[in-house]
Amino acid sequence: MIYKYRKLIVGILLLTSSLMYAEQNIRYQIPEETLLAEDYKTITMDKTERIEDIIETELFGKTNFSSTMIISRLDGGICFSYHFYNVEEDNLCLGIQAFNESQNDAVIYVNTKQECGAKCKIYLDKPENKQIFYVWEPLKEIVTDKTKEKLVIKTDKKNYTVFIRTGIKELELTVNDFPKLKSIKGLEKFPNLVNLSLIGFDY
Repeated sequence: MIYKYRKLIVGILLLTSSLMYAEQNIRYQIPEETLLAEDYKTITMDKTERIEDIIETELFGKTNFSSTMIISRLDGGICFSYHFYNVEEDNLCLGIQAFNESQNDAVIYVNTKQECGAKCKIYLDKPENKQIFYVWEPLKEIVTDKTKEKLVIKTDKKNYTVFIRTGIKELELTVNDFPKLKSIKGLEKFPNLVNLSLIGFDY
């Protein structure tokens, strides 16, 4: 009798662990329709060189000095600088420089297909052409649909209206003067949005 129950308990444990494994696989599996930034070029350079020369020569055949913005961040001792260019009226990241202080070389990731990243950073107090930036990174999700929808951000000091691609997955809103956020209208038009960050707002 004890042997029979032992077999039953072992069977239940095996079935439970199999179901948990299957559930984890389903949960973390990337949907088939998800597109990743798989086409890019990696270049090693002396970190004192001008990265714009490398990006622009690789993409345009010559330097054209059309960079619109550089956004930098530090992660685990590695400095990353994202270089943005205006492509068909959108500010897209076309190259990333990665380096640390102890090495002379830096690694450059060039967005050879000029793809649009799925993370959108918006600086609400900036002029319109310096306001919206789509962050691209190798092997991260990209947005191919150029459809845009309106987002209205209302605060106690000022209201903002921006038009951004509907396929974005992450949205970061940055503002000055610490206004109180009243509402954000239009988020339901962005079905892939999973992360919203608010920087500079007063709660």
